[in-house]
Amino acid sequence: MKATAMLLGGALLAVGAIAGCSSPNDAEPRPATASPPAGGTSTPPDSSTPPDSEADWPDSLELATAIQGQHNPLSVAWIAVATLGTDDLDAALNPASALVEDVGYDGSQWPLSCQHDAYAALGVTDGPSTEFGVGVVFTTHADAVAFDELWTGPMLGIVDGDVFCDLGG
Repeated sequence: MKATAMLLGGALLAVGAIAGCSSPNDAEPRPATASPPAGGTSTPPDSSTPPDSEADWPDSLELATAIQGQHNPLSVAWIAVATLGTDDLDAALNPASALVEDVGYDGSQWPLSCQHDAYAALGVTDGPSTEFGVGVVFTTHADAVAFDELWTGPMLGIVDGDVFCDLGG
């Protein structure tokens, strides 16, 4: 089981950026469904300015629980997405994972195919099965928006829809 997790983690770290934004958080929340900027690539989060860790952040749903598909629909705040075999997954996703963990959330990197609606919502055209990302799962859209309002790093968007997959664990 640990070897499978490490293998999945290794596969996740071999992906590059597909879509994203590198603009700072505006005063207004981003739309529920985001499109990638022109060029379609994501700039890794700037780890020199971690998000405010003293704010009252909303509760997330653990990824292990979310992927069982028993709490759908769910809202996922996608921080970064990258494509297996195209780009450097370490450079694209590890900084995003670290920033998410800095504010107390699970920074796991997981397949975008676990939330199939994310492909269209984020403007990802490759795949399925080749995109991985860092996404924080919430049981309500309101919680995802509350997260977005506190989050100071780049974020691709909030995607509402079913979450389900088998990560081999």
